[in-house]
Amino acid sequence: MTLLPRPCLDCGRVTHGSRCPACASKHERNRGNSTARGYGTNWRAKSERITRQVGRCERCGVTHTADNPLTLDHVVPKSRGGTAEQVQVLCRKCNSHKGANAA
Repeated sequence: MTLLPRPCLDCGRVTHGSRCPACASKHERNRGNSTARGYGTNWRAKSERITRQVGRCERCGVTHTADNPLTLDHVVPKSRGGTAEQVQVLCRKCNSHKGANAA
């Protein structure tokens, strides 16, 4: 799949992704690690427990596979005020497709 050229979200230079390589590395540095973003030990334990209980994607019904694992997802994204109590189990493909959009 070839991505069409479009402007970088940060600097406006033409790129084939959402950010040019220079802005992408700066964005990742500023993003912080998983623990700093609130996905530390407690989140990982909760995620593992819930995904094991549910056992399938709540959107497409697929079960865990090596190339498409199950993930715990906020129903309302954290960026839009979602909490750790409002979660759903999605496969990686459905979670990536959803992005930061509310369910």
